[in-house]
Amino acid sequence: WYTDPRIDKDAIEYKLVLANVHSNNTEYEKLFDLLAVEEPDILVLLEVSPRWADELQRLDAEYAHRVVEPREGNFGIALYSKLPIVSAATVATAPLDFPTIVADVAFGETTARVVGTHPTIPLGETSYAARNAQLDGVARLLQRTDGPRILAGDLNMTMWDVNYASFENRTWLRNVRRGYGVLPTWPTYLPVAMIPIDHVLVSEDFGVRDVRSGAHFGSDHLPLIVTITL
Repeated sequence: WYTDPRIDKDAIEYKLVLANVHSNNTEYEKLFDLLAVEEPDILVLLEVSPRWADELQRLDAEYAHRVVEPREGNFGIALYSKLPIVSAATVATAPLDFPTIVADVAFGETTARVVGTHPTIPLGETSYAARNAQLDGVARLLQRTDGPRILAGDLNMTMWDVNYASFENRTWLRNVRRGYGVLPTWPTYLPVAMIPIDHVLVSEDFGVRDVRSGAHFGSDHLPLIVTITL
C-alpha cells in the first residue's frame, strides 16, 4: 500500500523533529539553534526534566500548542506544535506508568492522532519485559484509533529487534526510514556503534518526503528530522 510520495508534487509538507534531549544535557542553545534552522511544525522531545521544561518555555511564543509532562529522571516528555492541537491527554503507560502523549492535531482540514512515547531501556529481564509491555499498550492504543496516525518516540528498539516487526504490524503503521536508510541515532559517544532506536511511524495517509538525522546538540541521541505530506 506504499506509494512514493515524491511523485505527488502538490501535497502539503509538514516537518517533524523527534529528539531525546538527555535529561542531564545542559547545552540548551544547541537545541534551539537546531530548531531555528529546521523550523519544525511538530516537535516531540524526550527526557524532559523540570530544568529542561523551564528552558523550553522560550518556545512558547512560536509553539502556541503544546503538551509538556516533565519528570525527574529520563522519562519526561513534551509535544510542541505550530498546528492546532484539537485535544490532548497524557496517559500513564503500564507497567511503569511512564507518560505517553496522545494528541489530535489539525493538519489543515484533516485531524491526525500524534502519539509520543518512551519505554525503558531493556537491560535485564525485568526491564526487557517492561519495555515490551509499554509498546504493547501503545500498539493497542493505536489499533483503537481511526484516521491518520503518527507515532514518535525513543522506542529503545532497533528495526532488527526480534519484537520490532510484530510491533509495527500491530500498530498498522510503517517506519518513515523505509527507503531512506538506517539513520542511527544513539549513542553519539560511540559513533562507530550507533544504532537506530528513535523512530517515527506513520499511517498510510501520510507520504514521507525526507528523513535524516540532525546535528549533534549535546545529547547522547541525534535528532530525527522527518518531512511528511498529507
